[in-house]
Amino acid sequence: MSVTESIVGVLLFLLILFAVLQNALFLAAAAVSFFSIKYSAYPLIPLAIMLDAYFGAFYTVPILSICAVVWATGVELIRPRLFVVQS
Repeated sequence: MSVTESIVGVLLFLLILFAVLQNALFLAAAAVSFFSIKYSAYPLIPLAIMLDAYFGAFYTVPILSICAVVWATGVELIRPRLFVVQS
């Protein structure tokens, strides 16, 4: 991974964070989709846990964290099928 790809990954991660904090959920969903396909969905799990902690969702069911685990599992199962190269 080159330096520019790393910088783009960090900027996408921060874009997801600030989009959720500012309630721009369509932008966050697009950034999460792009980040998951281009990089990996696993870094989104700690982000979701931190966002749930910020919003105080651990007094009830932490829906964002559960959705992040389900999303990461689904993306990692589907991603090898998306990028199959047949010759």
